[in-house]
Amino acid sequence: MYGAHSGRLSYCYGNDKSQISAPLMSRFAVIDIPGIIHQKRRKIIFSKYVLPKVLKRMSLKAEECVVTEEGLNAIVELHKNTSGIRDLEQAAEHIAANALYQIEVDHLTGVTFNADMVRRLLS
Repeated sequence: MYGAHSGRLSYCYGNDKSQISAPLMSRFAVIDIPGIIHQKRRKIIFSKYVLPKVLKRMSLKAEECVVTEEGLNAIVELHKNTSGIRDLEQAAEHIAANALYQIEVDHLTGVTFNADMVRRLLS
């Protein structure tokens, strides 16, 4: 079981929720994503939950900070040996901060992060 806490929202993922005590389980909103591999699960968690939460916190719209499929693959690849969601959330914060900087300084309407940009930014 891996987890991370950020503010009032916690993320946790694992393969066997039967090992979690009932009092702890009552604090989670469970999202079952059956039949997918670890990396695909991380891509879904990053794109559907982690990145939108970070964008909202930084007052960015989804169209102002876009990560391509190849960029998403690069994020997951760079964090394949890490446990938990904390590293993915930090990656999202770096990406969103970079987008915000480019929007403010370069007067762009949005930034699209491909695999090369992700690797340069997060490596």
